[in-house]
Amino acid sequence: NGETSDCLDMAYDRKGRLIYQETDSNCDGIPEICYFLEVSSLAREERTWSDRDCDGNKDFNCHTHWFDPKGHKTDTFEDHDCNGSNDVCHAYTYDERGNELSYALDNNCDLTIESCQESTYNEMDRMTSFMLDENCDGVNQSCRYYEYDSWGYLLKNIFDSDCQGDPD
Repeated sequence: NGETSDCLDMAYDRKGRLIYQETDSNCDGIPEICYFLEVSSLAREERTWSDRDCDGNKDFNCHTHWFDPKGHKTDTFEDHDCNGSNDVCHAYTYDERGNELSYALDNNCDLTIESCQESTYNEMDRMTSFMLDENCDGVNQSCRYYEYDSWGYLLKNIFDSDCQGDPD
């Protein structure tokens, strides 16, 4: 019917980032949940969290994001219950042009990487391959290859479920 049942109050910083959101699901003036973003003075670290009853406490989804000097996210740490212990860790690397080359997932933040992804790019910064290694053991479980014309338009998107060179 085009109507919403939520009343939202939002605030943004000078860079357009959402830094506060208050959700009042029945619009009675009593918010049920708030979301916060803090940015460090050097903009190399961002912290986000949710507050169940908007009382100022960090209740769930506490995330810390780290960025390199060029503004690329290098690490994310998820603390689901905001108890100070990270539950899931993510790491990213980039080439000199800012293309994401690799991503690693550590489900317990115990320095055991459970899933890895690698990507390659052409001279026009178009992704040419994406490989998923679900065990980080050097054996890719699925691959995707991309081909482009001289203008950079995508011509082919090839999925190879076992990375053996036979498209599916």
